[in-house]
Amino acid sequence: VPAASAAAAAAAACEGEGLRRDAEDLGWSGACSEPSGVRYVHVMKTGGSSLAWLLRRYALTRRIPCVEAEAPGQALPDPLKHRGWLRITTVREPVSRAVSHYWQVRPWGSHRGGANDRCRWSAAQSFSKYLTGCPFAQSLQSKYFTGKGVPLRDALDRFDVVLPTPDFDVGLVVLRLRFGLRVKDLLYVGLKVRGEKPSRGQPTPKELNRARLMNRQDEAVWQEGTRHWNATRARVGNASALSRAVAVFRELNERWNSAVLSGCLPPEHKNTWRRFFALARQRGPQFDHLEHCREAFCRSERACAGNRLLRL
Repeated sequence: VPAASAAAAAAAACEGEGLRRDAEDLGWSGACSEPSGVRYVHVMKTGGSSLAWLLRRYALTRRIPCVEAEAPGQALPDPLKHRGWLRITTVREPVSRAVSHYWQVRPWGSHRGGANDRCRWSAAQSFSKYLTGCPFAQSLQSKYFTGKGVPLRDALDRFDVVLPTPDFDVGLVVLRLRFGLRVKDLLYVGLKVRGEKPSRGQPTPKELNRARLMNRQDEAVWQEGTRHWNATRARVGNASALSRAVAVFRELNERWNSAVLSGCLPPEHKNTWRRFFALARQRGPQFDHLEHCREAFCRSERACAGNRLLRL
């Protein structure tokens, strides 16, 4: 797809009838402008893997740059260099993030645990051992946004969207309104969904309270991030319409996940689908295969084909 054609398609997204009608029904008071790039600060264990894949795919189809920062200490979006870009990050309630990471690195069932030896060993002992032994257990989120000579609120205000993990799907609907993403651009597959956790090893109330005390800096990030998000979400004037749009999208995305995992993947990748998605992060056979599946799926779905989530 030539760059000029990609730009024309992006412009049409904001001006298209489906998005325009959804914006009217949702009472959207913000502007819609197609980004010239994507800048994503990916905070560990905040729902970022699925979002990173979604944003990278969007950038590839639009022929725009996508820069992802995955480690603490990397630069924040630059107000001048990244002007006109989609600048986004995700945040998570600190105790929830710590518990999620604990189960990721702790060996249980058929899950072998995380790659970091210190985290895996300490988590295998107990949640308390994990809190003191794993370098990613204490106030990790704050390290992405502080210590750069920029106050926390100013650092977060460099982003267009600071998305709390519990509002992930709501955030995608708002991203569509703000940046003209098509409904099919929002479809994602949960890349790190695991089974029900065993009763053995569950953190006790006392341990959870200790985690809260040990993550006070992250609590400040969570509070400021929530403030930022609430201001963004307030641009949607019709809350009931937003709930309906999110419900429609969730049902659509569940059908997309079923289609991908049951009929889209090549037979040799049925049991290694995460590896397949990792390869599909770049243009190539895997990327093209998923795009073909996406187009076929969207032709059969009214919300996707009509690029609208309401008035179906």
